[in-house]
Amino acid sequence: MDYEATDPRDKIYALIGLADQTGYDIVADYSMPVLEVCRDFAVKMISVTKKLDILQYSTVQDLGAERVPLWVPDSHKVAKEPIYFSRTQNASKDTKAIVATSYGHDPLSLRGVSVDNVAVIVMPETPSQELWASAKQRFRQVDPSLPDRMLLDLQGWGPTTWILHVFKMVDEHKPVISRQNDGDLITWFLNSVTACSVPTSMLTDFWEYLALAIARFMLMPNKNNEIKLLIKLLRLLAQASPPPLEWESILEEQHRQALRAVLVEIYDNEDEIDSALELIKLLRIRPHRNDNRFNNSVKEDRMFFITEDGYLGIGPK
Repeated sequence: MDYEATDPRDKIYALIGLADQTGYDIVADYSMPVLEVCRDFAVKMISVTKKLDILQYSTVQDLGAERVPLWVPDSHKVAKEPIYFSRTQNASKDTKAIVATSYGHDPLSLRGVSVDNVAVIVMPETPSQELWASAKQRFRQVDPSLPDRMLLDLQGWGPTTWILHVFKMVDEHKPVISRQNDGDLITWFLNSVTACSVPTSMLTDFWEYLALAIARFMLMPNKNNEIKLLIKLLRLLAQASPPPLEWESILEEQHRQALRAVLVEIYDNEDEIDSALELIKLLRIRPHRNDNRFNNSVKEDRMFFITEDGYLGIGPK
C-alpha cells in the first residue's frame, strides 16, 4: 500500500469503497476533521467486526503528541507493520469485542477481564529521525567510517542498549519472575525480547551477538556499566549453552593487557577480573558473517514490561 495519500482521509474513504459495505454506512465527508474521520471509522470497525484488530495501528507510543485520543490510528503515519502474529497477541481468542463508545466521544469503552497489572516497563531506545540524522552528521565529520551500530551504542540508543536495560530489569525482579516461569532466566529473557519461543540453535547466535557487542563497548569511553552488564549476561548464557569455540576469537593476544586495564576499572578484586577475562577469551564470531537470527528477531522498537505477578512481555511501540 502507498502511504503517501494526498489527503489522510483518503486512506479510509478510498478503501472503504472497496470493502463489503455491510454495517459500515460511511459516506465520504471531507468537511470533517481528519481526527474525527479516523476516530469514527475505528469505532465503526470495532462495532462491525467485533474485533480489536484496528487498535494494532494505534500510536500510543506518541505520548508527546497533542492529538487525542491516542487509541485512534493516526492516518498521517499509520504503522506499516502491524502486530500480526495472532498466536502471540490473540489473548482473547474468539471472544467478541463489545464497544460502548458512540460517535463523537473520545474515550474508548470496552469490556474486559483484569488478569494482571503492568509493574515495570522499559521503553525503546530509538531516536527520532531528526535526532538520528543530526547525530550521524556530527559524528561522521570526525570519522566517516563509523558504523551505525557503533554510533547507536555511543549515544546509548539502539537494540543493544535496550537489551541491557531489559536484562537489568529482569535480573532485579528475578525472585518474582521465577515464581511464575518454569525454566532458566535466559530462556524467559530471550523469549520475551524476541516475542517467540526461542529454539536452542538461536543461543549460538546470541553468543555471537554479545561477543560483537562487548568488542564494541571495549573501544568506547564511559561504558563500564554496560560492559559489566554484558559480562553478567554472558555468564547467565553460559549456564544454558556452551559458547561456539570453532569460530574466530574476538580477543587477540596483544589486546589482553588493554582488556585487563578496562576490567580493573570495573571489578574490585583479582578473582573477578580473571574470571571476566577468561569468559571474554571464549567469545567467538563467524569468520564469514551471515545474518544473525537473534539480531533479526529482537523487538527493540517495542515496550518491554514485567507484571506484578512476574510475567514478561512486550507491548506497543
